Amino acid sequence: MRFFIQSIAFLILFIFITNCHKSPKCWGEKEKNSGIIVRSFNPSDNCNVIVNPDSSYVINSLNEYQQLSTLAHSNLTTCKFNEINFNNYTLLGKTIFATCKFKLSRNVEKNELQKKYIYTIELFQCGNCVEQNKKDNWVLVPKIPSGYDVDFIFIKK
Repeated sequence: MRFFIQSIAFLILFIFITNCHKSPKCWGEKEKNSGIIVRSFNPSDNCNVIVNPDSSYVINSLNEYQQLSTLAHSNLTTCKFNEINFNNYTLLGKTIFATCKFKLSRNVEKNELQKKYIYTIELFQCGNCVEQNKKDNWVLVPKIPSGYDVDFIFIKK
C-alpha cells in the first residue's frame, strides 16, 4: 500500500512539474528587456495592430507611425494610437508566435562602428503545449540617427 501511495504521489508531482502552466522553465520573470531599450510599448491600447510576423518595423517619424495605424483593427471602436515623441525616440517592432507558455528576452544594442542597431528577441518555450499565440514586441529606444540600419534577430529555444 505504501508503494502505491508513493507511486501516486510521484505521478502527481511529475504531472505538476511537466504541466504547461507549471513547468520550472517558466518560473520567474516572463519578459525581460535589456540594452538600450527605454521600455516596452503598445501602439494602441484599444486595437490590435495586425502585422506580418516576417516583417520588422523601424518607425522614426509621425508619418511612419500614422502608416502603421492602417494595420490597426477593432470591431468595436475607432483605434486610438498612443503618443510618441519622435524627436527623442524610435519605435521598433517585430511580431512572433509562441506556444502557450514562454519566456521572452529582448535586447537592443548599438554598434557605432558598423552604424547599426541590433534588436535581438530570444524566445524560450516551456511546457509541452502546442497552442500558438501572437506576441508583439514593440519597444522604444533612443532616437536612431539617419544613416543607421537595424538588424532584427529572432532566436527560438
